[in-house]
Amino acid sequence: MRRRLTAVVLSLFLYGLMPLYGQQLDTASLVADITTANRWIKSNDPRRAAISLEQLIKKIPHDSRWADSVLYRVHRRLGVAYRDMGAIDQAFDRLDSAVAYASKIWGSAHHRVAFLYGQQGNVYYSMGDYENARLFYQKDLDTELATGEPRDRDVGIAHYNLANAHFGLLEYAEAEHHYQKALPLWKTHFGPDHEMLRWIYNSLGTIYWEREMAAEAVEYYQLAMEIEMKKQPTKSPISQTLKQGEDSLQAGKYKQALTYYFSELEARKQTFGANHPLTAGCYNYIAHAYFRQKDYQTALKYYHEAVMMYVGGFSDTNVYAYPDTFLQVPSGPYLFEALMGKAEAFAQRYSLNRHQRELESAYRHCILATEVIDDFRLSDKAERTKARWNSKVKPTYLLGIEMAYQLYQLTGDEVYKSQAFVFAEKSKAFLLLTSQRHHQAIHYAGVPQSLIERERVLKEKIAQHEQFIFMEEQQCREADTLQVKLINAAVFDLKRELNILAEDLAQQYPAYYRLKYQRNVISPHAVQKRLLKDEKSALLAYILAPKKLYLFAITPSHIELYQSAINESFHESLEALQATLSDIGLSQRAPQVAFETYTETSAQLYQLLLGPAEDLLLADGIERIVVIPDGGLSYVPFGVLLTRNVTGSQRDYARLPYLLHTYTLSYAHSATLLDEQRSPQAATLSYLGVAPEYGSASPGIAQSRSSLAALTYNMEEVSLGKNVWGGKTLTAQKATEAYFKQQAASATILHLAMHTSINDSAPQYSQLRFYENSDSLEDGMLHTYELYTLELNASLAVLSACNTGTGKLQEGEGVLSLARGFSYAGCPSIAMSLWQIDDQATAQVIGDFFASLAKSESKDQALCDAKKAYLAQADPARAHPYYWAGMTLIGDRSPIAMTQSVGWMWTLLVLVVVGGGFWGWRKSKNK
Repeated sequence: MRRRLTAVVLSLFLYGLMPLYGQQLDTASLVADITTANRWIKSNDPRRAAISLEQLIKKIPHDSRWADSVLYRVHRRLGVAYRDMGAIDQAFDRLDSAVAYASKIWGSAHHRVAFLYGQQGNVYYSMGDYENARLFYQKDLDTELATGEPRDRDVGIAHYNLANAHFGLLEYAEAEHHYQKALPLWKTHFGPDHEMLRWIYNSLGTIYWEREMAAEAVEYYQLAMEIEMKKQPTKSPISQTLKQGEDSLQAGKYKQALTYYFSELEARKQTFGANHPLTAGCYNYIAHAYFRQKDYQTALKYYHEAVMMYVGGFSDTNVYAYPDTFLQVPSGPYLFEALMGKAEAFAQRYSLNRHQRELESAYRHCILATEVIDDFRLSDKAERTKARWNSKVKPTYLLGIEMAYQLYQLTGDEVYKSQAFVFAEKSKAFLLLTSQRHHQAIHYAGVPQSLIERERVLKEKIAQHEQFIFMEEQQCREADTLQVKLINAAVFDLKRELNILAEDLAQQYPAYYRLKYQRNVISPHAVQKRLLKDEKSALLAYILAPKKLYLFAITPSHIELYQSAINESFHESLEALQATLSDIGLSQRAPQVAFETYTETSAQLYQLLLGPAEDLLLADGIERIVVIPDGGLSYVPFGVLLTRNVTGSQRDYARLPYLLHTYTLSYAHSATLLDEQRSPQAATLSYLGVAPEYGSASPGIAQSRSSLAALTYNMEEVSLGKNVWGGKTLTAQKATEAYFKQQAASATILHLAMHTSINDSAPQYSQLRFYENSDSLEDGMLHTYELYTLELNASLAVLSACNTGTGKLQEGEGVLSLARGFSYAGCPSIAMSLWQIDDQATAQVIGDFFASLAKSESKDQALCDAKKAYLAQADPARAHPYYWAGMTLIGDRSPIAMTQSVGWMWTLLVLVVVGGGFWGWRKSKNK
């Protein structure tokens, strides 16, 4: 109805122009175009409608008093047509034009303008870009409220859409807030028993269920059921049958769900046409219902039907067939679901009939699904959207690894083993890799410095505005003040500008586009050639599945893939080991129990984690290992694992058989990231050490660097660094955030010995705490999000502070830590901490680390030697791994390249000797 009305109104306006411009217009041609456009709009053919509407735009006189109104309607209709075609960029261009015309006619605060923002949000939402959808839905809401006469229905829809976007981002508290805002508005407008209220009740029930609040979930599900029982016939502007099908499916009523889904399919055929992407989506729903019934053959049939509809030119009806290529398919998320559905169905069929063809088909469709999602993730979607999809697609990579492993076991073909490694690499640190590629591309593709600076400033402003909103929300009050609304509007404009800049860069600088959006990851053979040049080096990459542990062991002469069964006890052992390492209080309160727990769990985990590859490492004479952890393994330094069981009751942490004594260890986010790290630009400052003053120190008392109490050893630590490397230190009251930001980009080695404040729930707001200078524009707290906007040239960042390597674990991405922020800023190598490190012990380890680095040792070897030196002279009471094992190295492990004169080397040798004497004196003094 709305489409026919739009066509009629458009026709009336265009006909009204003709008397005014009779001599200037080819009226016959214009009438023909109007008639043609109306026909294609009515027949739901968006491509032909778009052609006709584009012709109209060229013929409409833009200086007419009617032109703005007509062009507003044409552009709005074109935006919808392009959206239906999947031409997203053109859709946004036309909808933006419609916004401009509507704002010109009625002002920026008008219902029509708000509606257009909601339409743009819908386009993003249909693409799976929940973060950009959230931005436009918020703009829709703010604009509607600013009209002065907001409509309950439209405000409710804006809140509902916002809730859905937050739900897509797994932000349940925000989603609940907006659903609750929509609820009374819809009750007022639609009545208390309207079908649309059932959606909100169901959504609220799901949110509470996900948050493990079962009583509240049941309450809202009951309210939804009561409306369902009344079966109100009131029509709503949105189809109900799809939601009813979902509800039935969740309740296990598969036949009823299929009835609803088939009904929805017919309705969409009538509304959108048989070949529309939204029509194709119904085949995915139908297929999923059959899959839940374990009718895998029928599920395959409907999933395959969806694939044929999504991929133009592919019409082979054989379910084993698949398209050769489908890059830039507009309906990427829907096609991904169809391909992944086929992969899972084939995998289930193989588990039943053990036919190799089923296994090969599952494997092939996993590859196709990952190619589609790669294309989706490599687009210019919002970072939070891509992070959400990273977590969502992890099961795809796990299934791909399992299928490849089984095919390798079945056939012995090395290709399957290599593809399993590719799946593993694609599942790790994707956002960090794309950020690194962006940094490389923008510097090596001839992008002007002015555009680089413009991008940096935009990101910095966005981060500052979002921090303000975050701080308002933390104060436990409604963040709906005029100031917050103005900030939200500013963020919207800045992000739109940043998106436009990204599109311009991709179009104007093809080399930048090719470098940034490359799809490849490193292969196992490339790992051997490029990362394992030292014949005594190996790479161990781990993948944690729900009940399996995969280990890729790559040495210069072998590539092996191992699979081990794990259960809940594995994760319990991992948590127990982490607790005994990070909480020295456990050993102090119950020393024997803590010792036995530590030795038992660390030996068990060694057997699980390294046992499968033990013979290979020994046979190949491996001395150095790069570990790529996964999941909870990221929180444990492998050097503390015990290579054999320990018997006897004597507690002697200094003489345990640590893995540290067998291998030199370092870590990496992924092999691809490690391979693509480039040497930073030449730095002008050799070393920058930062050690703030927090208060009066207590002589002889060492403590954790986890609070803002005074630190005893941090200034001595950076002083020793300066003695070794030269350069500059910022200590005491000079150790401010402002000074650091001024100097950081010029340093080869960055060394921060200070306190931190870690925010696990919002990792972007974790902080490094500098000296707080009330006269500075900076607040003395360097947040993780601020690091994302910096351009650093350091070869090494030493984060000698608590928990710099810990944080929220994000599925498919890794640990969101402060150290990760330095990786985003361009540092290829970072020494970071995995718990609340001890002030005195850390200073000693870092001092020896620097001394070894100055002798041209590799970074991993230098840190390993420093830990061994600590253990060799540690007091028994301070030999626990808590004191010496917390600092780990992630990233590039090559030696520090720094030009030094012969005279300087002699001075260095003297300082190393003096440094050793200093630590010995400290040790004897503290006994």
